[in-house]
Amino acid sequence: MNVTLLSTGGTIASTDADSGPRPTQTGAQLLEAVPELEAHATLTVEDVAQVPSYELDAATLETIGERVRELDADPTVDTVVVTHGTDTMEETAYYLDVTVRQETPVFLTGAQRRPDEVSPDGPSNLLTAVRAGRAFVERDAGGTFVAFDEEIHSGRAVTKAHTSALEAFDDAASIREAFASAD
Repeated sequence: MNVTLLSTGGTIASTDADSGPRPTQTGAQLLEAVPELEAHATLTVEDVAQVPSYELDAATLETIGERVRELDADPTVDTVVVTHGTDTMEETAYYLDVTVRQETPVFLTGAQRRPDEVSPDGPSNLLTAVRAGRAFVERDAGGTFVAFDEEIHSGRAVTKAHTSALEAFDDAASIREAFASAD
């Protein structure tokens, strides 16, 4: 399975700096933290943006959407994973689901804890997104989803329910454990 990871910044890519946490890690650095991903997919990385999600603007959102459209048209891409800050992840998921309407499964993921904190959740969330991608490809299911805390949520219905808890996202139509057979 071929996965393209679009890195956009957010807590998953942030480290502590003099002026506070800022996205400093590239998509390639995020993947290096999860070597077991190679057992699930062949990964290609593109750094699209390097911003905290509260600074994500309309131009960046449109850039993400355009790149997802291009990847959807590429028959060699099976799944797209977008690393993203959690503050505006639900808005980006909704935007992609409503405006792009791709056939390729797209999973947004991020982190509540930075990579330089104790027990960062970004690596687990990345693994969840890639494993879910495999399961959705096997089921020929496309669309936009949020993969977070070992759960999958509909891009159209997801909401950030908690500002700091690891189980930050919820939706009325949660697709729990949809990827369990991907192991």
